[in-house]
Amino acid sequence: MILSMVIVSNTGSVEDIYGDWVPVAFYPVATYIPTCLKVSFAKVSKEFQCSCPDAKNTTLFLFRGPGQSDDSPMFPVVVADPTSKIAEALNVSCRCGQIQYRHRKVAKQINNNYLVLYEMQNNVVSTADNEPISAQMFTREIPTYLELRFTIKSIDDFIYRNVGIMCTQEFLEAESRYKVLRQQGHLRDRSARSLRVQKFTYDFVKFITNSLSILEP
Repeated sequence: MILSMVIVSNTGSVEDIYGDWVPVAFYPVATYIPTCLKVSFAKVSKEFQCSCPDAKNTTLFLFRGPGQSDDSPMFPVVVADPTSKIAEALNVSCRCGQIQYRHRKVAKQINNNYLVLYEMQNNVVSTADNEPISAQMFTREIPTYLELRFTIKSIDDFIYRNVGIMCTQEFLEAESRYKVLRQQGHLRDRSARSLRVQKFTYDFVKFITNSLSILEP
């Protein structure tokens, strides 16, 4: 088995955030259903310049999820540098155009394929101890489960936390196979469900279990 080395750069610019991403991991863990969805980040027009007390370069971003258009949320983002303290960078009130934001988000580029977006939590119900900060990891290209786990272990903020996995190549393949079986009518056939549907579900769960055992310290 060949595992790629992950290089954590901790550098980046606002332009590196633009475009399409897929959420793949997050903390703290709440009740969720793993799924692979494409989202995008875009800069809002120049009319919405952001002004913050710490004078750090902060940009107003437009976030688009599946099916969102004109009512897409906007939020200010500052790109973390190697000396940034996430909690301090988050707890800053910014004014962008005519809108006052109580907090801003912090983006940290891990490498060309991974981005972590931090934010202050607002009434988030978690299965773990309540944390004031939540984080979501995004990727340009969907990784395998093992690749994602090794990337997570390379990031200080994620190493010792219980992290939720949203999307991997295995999840994506399982979703695709499920849709094919559904279109072919196999999910309405109890005998086919027990033979075909349960088989790929079993194989998928077995793969995840083996992956976890490999990554145990």
